[in-house]
Amino acid sequence: TKKEALVPKKRFAFKSRDKLASAKPTAPTAPAPADTEVSAPVAQAPFADAGAGIARASLLQQPKHDGAEVRGRSGERLVITPPRGSAGDVALGELTGCDVELSYGVQALWIDRLVRCRIVSLPIAGAMHVTACEDCVFVVASRQIRIHETRGTDFYLHAGSHPIIEDCIGLRFAPYPKAEEVDEAKYSAAGLSKRDNLWDHVDDFNWLRAQQSPNWSVLPEDDRNPHTEPWPHVADGQAQATIIA
Repeated sequence: TKKEALVPKKRFAFKSRDKLASAKPTAPTAPAPADTEVSAPVAQAPFADAGAGIARASLLQQPKHDGAEVRGRSGERLVITPPRGSAGDVALGELTGCDVELSYGVQALWIDRLVRCRIVSLPIAGAMHVTACEDCVFVVASRQIRIHETRGTDFYLHAGSHPIIEDCIGLRFAPYPKAEEVDEAKYSAAGLSKRDNLWDHVDDFNWLRAQQSPNWSVLPEDDRNPHTEPWPHVADGQAQATIIA
């Protein structure tokens, strides 16, 4: 009829989500099998004397690598050579008071939970990853350097790119002191230029301001050490152990 033609049609509208949710039947929750065991979370060893501002890794993932791995040593002098035919990776973990020398041929270095250790290495072709270390010294030349959750540690570096730190406090940086001892060929083989060293171009991922980060500083020249003398934390009379594993 003419009257019906003048009545506007209803607009289409979505139904209320609440109404849909209430109308939709909920699926019953399946009971857990009677013999299912729920494993308790693994307790992490606390970071040694961790201070305020240090983040603690909830889980330290160990890398899959084809190379040497040394863990759980204390008060020893170690000389480590990557095995022949391997990818040249080296992993060091849970060492205390050790003096570690890495021979030529290391392609990547993975380090976690070291206390009062010294690590001295010839040029590394890949990256060095340092996690949760304290009161250590690193004398390393590497293309990439990543440092996490580390405190009170000195780094003598020849860096092919900006060293990156995150969740760290009390780090000090100085140039690699072995430049005169290492020939140009070893730098080139590791993809490094002997002349270009970015040791003091540190990027702190916890400090994005233009001002200097409070988490790292340049090691004063008067405090620098060539690290040619014995490491004082190595036990008296401890023989040197050469590891090829």
